[in-house]
Amino acid sequence: MTSVCTVDQDLLNQIEALRRDNSQGNAAIVCKIDQSKFLIVQESDGFVNIEELGDELPESSPRYIVLSFKLTHDDGRVSYPMVFVNYSPSGAKTELCMLYASSRTQFQRVAQTTKTLDVDEAELLNLEWLQDKLKPK
Repeated sequence: MTSVCTVDQDLLNQIEALRRDNSQGNAAIVCKIDQSKFLIVQESDGFVNIEELGDELPESSPRYIVLSFKLTHDDGRVSYPMVFVNYSPSGAKTELCMLYASSRTQFQRVAQTTKTLDVDEAELLNLEWLQDKLKPK
């Protein structure tokens, strides 16, 4: 599948910084598509605290989220999976959802995420939900 959009180099640099710096703990990068340039860019400067992530997301526009999540396993091991979250709220315009869907696979590949989650309600994005989705059953 070909991608309609390309990924901004500054965004790729931020994703790499998130991957390398586990001291961020639980941190996220919210990404949007600049429709005029067909470019995937970081929505705001710096990392977003996962606790505040739901408040940062628009109610009627999709977003990609790349997050590093501190996951403590039952045996005490700690890992930091790089997670791709596809946020697609039910109130989003169909054309916009199609644009995000057409670039999703390419973005996941370039971002080198290890897990993928889909969510349609910003309120669901919290630590408890992430732990439930990421812990092995």
